Amino acid sequence: MGGAPTWHGTEIENLPAEIVPYANVIDVGNGQPPFPYRFFGSGLARLHTFELTNKTTDQIDPDGFRKLDTPINLANLAVL
Repeated sequence: MGGAPTWHGTEIENLPAEIVPYANVIDVGNGQPPFPYRFFGSGLARLHTFELTNKTTDQIDPDGFRKLDTPINLANLAVL
């Protein structure tokens, strides 16, 4: 690990405006779920029909999405 930017270093406000609604920021901490979402863009919320800002991967509903999301986050962590 070590390649991921910190939340402070992300500077989401500097991203192009059309990208921000589809961005998310997830704390991966020590790599053990549940992972908290610091930011879940409004476009993602509309697309998936749920909001995850300040929620964790354990709170994703329906269960099928939850079972897919955690392995994806772990795979992304392995790439960093």
